Amino acid sequence: MKSWLICISTLICALSLILRLYQYNNLVDRDLDYEDESISEELIFDLLSFHSSNTENLQSSPKNEKIAFGYAGDLDIVVNALDLIQSLQQNSPPNPISHQSLVNMSHFLESFAHFFKEGSAVEYFLENEQDFKYLVEKSLLHAKIMDLGGNGAIMALRAFQEGVEVLLGCSLDEKSFKDLFGSKVKLVSPVEKNMTDIHLVLDFFKGEKWGNLTCPRSNRFYLNHDTINTKLKLLDPFHKMIKEFSPNIIAIGGLHLFNDLPEEKVHDVFRSIRNHLIVDKEHAKVHLEMGSFSNEMIVHALIQNMFPHVIMSNYLSY
Repeated sequence: MKSWLICISTLICALSLILRLYQYNNLVDRDLDYEDESISEELIFDLLSFHSSNTENLQSSPKNEKIAFGYAGDLDIVVNALDLIQSLQQNSPPNPISHQSLVNMSHFLESFAHFFKEGSAVEYFLENEQDFKYLVEKSLLHAKIMDLGGNGAIMALRAFQEGVEVLLGCSLDEKSFKDLFGSKVKLVSPVEKNMTDIHLVLDFFKGEKWGNLTCPRSNRFYLNHDTINTKLKLLDPFHKMIKEFSPNIIAIGGLHLFNDLPEEKVHDVFRSIRNHLIVDKEHAKVHLEMGSFSNEMIVHALIQNMFPHVIMSNYLSY
């Protein structure tokens, strides 16, 4: 897609890579032979040592005492994709099609066939609630892992384990609250008996075959029908509690879940977040946790509403 946005993203990635190579060359006292395409064991050791030293420096640095995390939390159900496909009696794949959005089961199967054939990762919202529930029921029969998911909740869990005081601005189920957080994390919403939002994580692997299709590399197909994360029901209460919590950092994420939602809704939500950040950034640093975006409109809305008010983000995948 010929777009100024892709050009800018490519330029930023290139500059970032050049900077990393420059930093590395100054830290590692050896000449790199770029004409030799092979990677020596010595070079691998140097690279690992370089990253290890950076990690040690981070771990020994003063911890932020308080971090507020929003807006996504869910239950991840991880399953081998072909086990699910076989339980649907889909022995032969449909015509692979990369749909912009998934309306029903047929769209899901056609899009899965496309990304399986390409060996590419993707995340979709399945519009038909009954079709999604049916896939969840089938996935539960083959689940490898059932665990806390959502970038807000996962980052909050790691921070909590590191001794950081945490405010969590997303839904959390009773088991996660007691077993993972020890009932000590501050929550914006009441604890749910069971997690409302579920994400299906469909693993497929290099060399697997589905009818006439062969997967060229291992990857994942994410599927959801979120009712809380995508409505951001906790947005206003979360930012209201931020004033009382007084965090050092506000880390927000889950905005990639808006990929398939109407443009008008996306702009309304992003403007609401922006208005909160304009106030909050005066008292705390703001981190934007990115994700995989398949909708150019979402990326434009992010750049316009979010980027001017954050001090850091992890990456932009488009």
